[in-house]
Amino acid sequence: MINIDIFEIAKWLGALGVIVGVLLGIGRPLAKVLPKLNQYLDQAVHIEQGVRTMLKYRITKISERALQRGWISSFEKTTIKEGYEAYHALEGNGEITILVELALALETRYVSAEDIRNGHETFCDDALDID
Repeated sequence: MINIDIFEIAKWLGALGVIVGVLLGIGRPLAKVLPKLNQYLDQAVHIEQGVRTMLKYRITKISERALQRGWISSFEKTTIKEGYEAYHALEGNGEITILVELALALETRYVSAEDIRNGHETFCDDALDID
């Protein structure tokens, strides 16, 4: 014969009721928040892709210009290094690695702010130039 304690069963059913109540209490507000959270995550992915694309474009432009000149300014070199680091942190696929390595291997020349103001050729001349 099975000995059933009604009070024990009631205690477990009460605990189960509390658990279900808590889950329903959390679940309803969470269901309202999740779509908005997914929207923000989607937007973050697109922003990341856009930033990565702009970094790739700018690094390519600076590197190609330096390679055409045959030297790289210290400012360009720093910009390429920092941009390339950010590009890889955003999971850039390395398409520009060889170009960057070639540009960074060029003779480095110091270009002062005064040189830039006086019109010496640096990538700053086309800072607002967008193809």
